[in-house]
Amino acid sequence: MYMVVASFLFATMNALAKYVLITPAGAEIGALQVTFCRYLSGTLFLLPVLIWAKVVPRTRHPGKYALRAGFDALSVVLMFLAFQVIPLANATAIGLVRQSSR
Repeated sequence: MYMVVASFLFATMNALAKYVLITPAGAEIGALQVTFCRYLSGTLFLLPVLIWAKVVPRTRHPGKYALRAGFDALSVVLMFLAFQVIPLANATAIGLVRQSSR
């Protein structure tokens, strides 16, 4: 059930991103701005949960963690760029394959 809900939420996020990225009569919004908003909203949503649960993120390998985070952010930017040039169904399918390979 969690996978069904997660797939629905990813598809919804992808559809909203594509809608924002290809607005015909508005100011052009870039993939970097959409990516920033995605990570900002995720941070604002999770921060109270982490504070309430008293979770302190730790790692023994900050360099490896930073590299992984950088590649993840780059993959999101490239996914949002793909929304501008390929059909949403194809981009969503590719994105779900990326998510399931983690």
